[in-house]
Amino acid sequence: APVLYRCGAEDVRVAFDAAMAWMTTPDGVLAVPRVNPSDDPFAQRMYSNNRLTFIQDQGANPRVQFSRGRMALMTCTKTG
Repeated sequence: APVLYRCGAEDVRVAFDAAMAWMTTPDGVLAVPRVNPSDDPFAQRMYSNNRLTFIQDQGANPRVQFSRGRMALMTCTKTG
C-alpha cells in the first residue's frame, strides 16, 4: 500500500517493490522502474524514469530520498 512521505516542501505517496516505485498522483499512478537490480535484500534501491528519482535504503537505517528532474535529492519523512 502507498505510504505518505514529506520530501522537502512536497508530499508524495509511494509504494515500493523489487522492480518499481509506484507513485500515486492526482492523475493516477506512475510506475518508476528500478535501475539498479540486486539480489541483496538490503541493497540500496534506486528507481528513476529520468523525471522522478527515488532512493530507498533498507538497511539498519531505512530511509527514502526523492528528487524531481535535476533537483538535489531530498530526504523524506514518513508522515502516513
